[in-house]
Amino acid sequence: MSNLIPKIPAAEWELMEVLWVESGLTGAEVHERLEKEDRALKTTNTLLGRLVGRGVLAAERQGRAFRYTPVLERTACVRKESLGFVRRVLRGQWSPLVLQLVEQADLDDKDIAELEKLLAEKRRKTNSRKMAHSTVDSSL
Repeated sequence: MSNLIPKIPAAEWELMEVLWVESGLTGAEVHERLEKEDRALKTTNTLLGRLVGRGVLAAERQGRAFRYTPVLERTACVRKESLGFVRRVLRGQWSPLVLQLVEQADLDDKDIAELEKLLAEKRRKTNSRKMAHSTVDSSL
């Protein structure tokens, strides 16, 4: 599935963030909601057109304007971006990223308990896979 999700450059990601929060906006409405006010409306419309061209957004004409709707879910795009970052910058190693995030984050007891639960579940699944592989190997 991640191969079906195109790379979304930073400038276009900003537009997607607006549309993931509030779908069905016109180019002018997206432009109004952007944090950067130094970008021209024409640039915003160009970026929206690129996103439509790559299948990230759907555009429906309404009068003289288009209304834009995300085709892809934010979580799927975040997952693809994360995987790309880990492969490119961290050579496929997740632990430096996770350690950095945990170190930098302001975690409360609930957050820490959730992380411990996730790690315990991950350990259980990893051990189950190892057991399954060793059983297959020993039967050969």
